Amino acid sequence: MVEQEMKREMGKWLMDVSKYMFTALLISTIFADMEEPIIIYCAVFAAFILLFWGWVLYGSSFDKNKKKG
Repeated sequence: MVEQEMKREMGKWLMDVSKYMFTALLISTIFADMEEPIIIYCAVFAAFILLFWGWVLYGSSFDKNKKKG
């Protein structure tokens, strides 16, 4: 039970970090002229990786709870 809650919280945390990365990227591209597109690509890639792992951890905690109860 505690392990499932930890996975769920870690998943939520990773998804929040991903949202913050997207927001920071959006704001920085609006207010500053990004001359290096590789920075944008790396930030988007890192945000998608964090979002994916957050989704996996968050979703797996619910799947195991459904099987038990």
